[in-house]
Amino acid sequence: MQRAPGLVLAFATLMSGCATQIGSGPVDASKYAAMTCTELNTEIGGTSQSISATAISRGRVSNFRVPAWAPGGAGAVELIKEKQTARIERLQAQQSAIETARRRNCS
Repeated sequence: MQRAPGLVLAFATLMSGCATQIGSGPVDASKYAAMTCTELNTEIGGTSQSISATAISRGRVSNFRVPAWAPGGAGAVELIKEKQTARIERLQAQQSAIETARRRNCS
């Protein structure tokens, strides 16, 4: 049983993958105002891919069955899901700002 907390920590680290939030502040819409239509379209594609990848990862984590002998395992899974949900919400806000700039500049 001594190794169980270490296994849970290793599991949480491996499963978190892209769940870390780097630069998770508010979206700066002004940086999109100077972009061309092609650049804005590329940014929308990139954020769409990131949203999809994070949602798929969150689904895999949700379907993971934590062994009963792993103390804190269920809590680690919930924490990872919350981080991935927050990342998806941040990416959706970013995509909304890009779409607004595209509507304004590329119509």
